Amino acid sequence: MSKVLAVDNDTFILEFIKDILTNEGHEVMTAEDGLSAVDILANYVPDIVFVDLVMPNIDGKRLCKIIRGMRKLEKVFLVILSATVLEEKIDADALGVDICIAKGPLNEMAQNILSALNLIEAAAPPPLSSPLLGGENSLPRAITGELISFKRHFEAIFEKIYEGILEVTKNRRIIYANPAALSIIGLQEEKLLASSFTDLFSEDYRQTVTRLIETAYKGSIRITEDPLISLNEHLLTVKAFPVDDDASTAVIILNDVTKQKEAEKTLSKSVKKLQKALNGTIQAITMIAERRDPYTAGHQKRVADFAQAISREMGLSEDQIEGIRLSGLVHDVGKMAVPAEILSKPGILDDEEFALIKKHPRVGYDILKGIEFPWPIAEIVLQHHERMNGSGYPRGLSGEEILIEARILCVSDVVEAMVSHRPYRPALSLSKVLEKFNQEKGELYDPEVVRACLKLLEEKNYRFK
Repeated sequence: MSKVLAVDNDTFILEFIKDILTNEGHEVMTAEDGLSAVDILANYVPDIVFVDLVMPNIDGKRLCKIIRGMRKLEKVFLVILSATVLEEKIDADALGVDICIAKGPLNEMAQNILSALNLIEAAAPPPLSSPLLGGENSLPRAITGELISFKRHFEAIFEKIYEGILEVTKNRRIIYANPAALSIIGLQEEKLLASSFTDLFSEDYRQTVTRLIETAYKGSIRITEDPLISLNEHLLTVKAFPVDDDASTAVIILNDVTKQKEAEKTLSKSVKKLQKALNGTIQAITMIAERRDPYTAGHQKRVADFAQAISREMGLSEDQIEGIRLSGLVHDVGKMAVPAEILSKPGILDDEEFALIKKHPRVGYDILKGIEFPWPIAEIVLQHHERMNGSGYPRGLSGEEILIEARILCVSDVVEAMVSHRPYRPALSLSKVLEKFNQEKGELYDPEVVRACLKLLEEKNYRFK
């Protein structure tokens, strides 16, 4: 007598097989799906397994592969039960299937099932090319064929998708994995199916993926995403969502971003090198300009720092703020074209001398315009002496014609100059500076910029270093 396992999601077929075989004295165990069969086979070694082709979770084909992968079940006799045995192409070598039985008229099925038992006892299974078949079937066969067609269609799509796709049960056991998922995880399908998804991960990530699946099983259709997770030297983003409204299973999507993150690291290193080179270039330009004007040494740095603080107070983006800071560091580079004796003259400048001073924004623009900065630094430098009412130089721009970056640099430049000592006058007190700006905001200076400037000086106690 033989030990038998029958696996079919149709309870009528299970009872039918059990009745036939127990009447002949055989020992029969039953399972209603592939996952339940795997659990039974962990402790039960049958002589023959009858497997339905179409089942929920782990289907007949995959179950056969799993069984052939179990060492203690290598010699088990496998029988596929199918309503579409003629149309369904079965890879006997891959699955290790010994025989096929068509689901059809019950009397024919009974004869074929008993014949399969006789074959195993005779140790002479027929080749797959001549399977045992039942008679013609009508509605059940047509319905099953349609289901198989749908299944093939969607699996063909999933098998071509770059992302890893898994389907897991509520107790986190894997019942489907596409080729991309198998590649990422590094296991063959028969070894991966029925195993625990969370057990694939180290302790560092197990809690994260557990929470991810639990969120999906709350029934929300909203896709959730967790931070980067490491698996077998792969960096993954992991998403999970329920398959249907009753959340009986969840789909897990593994997106391998290892190469992307490596590329981002390489790019980040390159950007840092370029940023370092850019800062070095700016610093060199700043030092050249200030060596010719010892009285304003450090002026550009202080203007850049204050302009940066004003920009941040106004809520500008970090990218804009960086452009303003660098513009501040070189805003007076054009003074290299002004004679040193004029820059350090202790008295008031005459008209001709002031005319030379007024050329420095244009000279600075000409020096910087050929450098491809990520910001309009040359134009900001050109405009930093323009005024809101059009009374500035060199182009007499007004209002919105002036870049916001230049309006900020203008205020920072004037304030720093007023609170610093010059050969022609002592430093002004902070109260004098505040009084002057309150009087001239809107006419000479952008009101919003002045408000941010005064807030820093009065409320936040900003002081120049």
